[in-house]
Amino acid sequence: MARSSPVFKSMLYKGFWIESKPDHGDWVVNLPADDIVGFSVLLLILHGHIRKVPSTMAEYRTAGPTANTVTNILYQIAKTADKYDLLHLLQPWIIKWCTEMGDLEPPREGWLGQRLWIAWLLGDEHMVNDELHYLILSAYIRPILEEDEDHLELAAFNKNGDKVSLGFPGGEESEIIEIMDISDRVAKKRIHLLKVILDAARSLLNREALGDYTRCFRHDTYNATAWGPPTVSKAEGGKLLHRYKYSLGMAGLWPFPTAENYRGSVSELQAQILDVQRAFVGRSAKYERFCTSGGCDPTESMVNYVDELIRPPYYVSSPDWEETESRRVCIPLSKKEKTRLKLRREKSGLQMARSWS
Repeated sequence: MARSSPVFKSMLYKGFWIESKPDHGDWVVNLPADDIVGFSVLLLILHGHIRKVPSTMAEYRTAGPTANTVTNILYQIAKTADKYDLLHLLQPWIIKWCTEMGDLEPPREGWLGQRLWIAWLLGDEHMVNDELHYLILSAYIRPILEEDEDHLELAAFNKNGDKVSLGFPGGEESEIIEIMDISDRVAKKRIHLLKVILDAARSLLNREALGDYTRCFRHDTYNATAWGPPTVSKAEGGKLLHRYKYSLGMAGLWPFPTAENYRGSVSELQAQILDVQRAFVGRSAKYERFCTSGGCDPTESMVNYVDELIRPPYYVSSPDWEETESRRVCIPLSKKEKTRLKLRREKSGLQMARSWS
């Protein structure tokens, strides 16, 4: 153990630790804080039992190929390996393990602290961006104490639906928020996205904007082209505006909130925008027939704009991790953070996982 890990070498033989070799009596080392799952895999590698090291996390004991189980096992291995400076031992397996975890991960809304930990420890910049994407979309404002509206905090829903405080992280998983020091950046990005989305919805609060989308307003679909450019009378525009305000009210967005006083998450606002469209189209069907071609529903472009705005990051392949990627939702990482992740990749072996010919 000491030959492979400088941490173990210092802990066992420097004499300053409770685990150090005693001058007399039995030498028993207790490590109650270490997870047995992560530690057992490292022991297999350290003692040369390579054939017993699981090639996939689903093979580990009776884990079963589920996303939660695979992520949890890899999280425990990465945390333990980092603690004892043994990340380099994982190089033969780490690429396959991370690929397996990604393949098993279903679509989700909330962030996952264990995945952010894994990405931060192993240097996977893509996974860091992905988890920050989910974190920003799920962040919301809540009272620190129930019924205490004078003291608010930023929190977020994780993948399992649990509420995690971003201002006062508690627990091992959410500790990564404090380590990365990203609470303020998440809060600023959340406000920015809320403002952009609300501005898009507010832009339709006039007759002219609504009229621009009503090419076939009150006209039969098959004869629409004969009517030329859209023409909306003052009365018709007023009816559209009333209908739009009614739809906003049905979705809980009227009176219009500001980004600063909106307490929900970006994902919640996205769902409300979709409710606006459903209410608008449903109520319009009582009066007129909208054209079935794209662009005639004034709320459709708003929904499409929001969907495009907050879609997950994408990456364009190029050597050495220097990718062009969507930064609309991701928090731009600092040069120091990128350098740290690069060094971790080289140590863990993930550098080889993202090489292109």
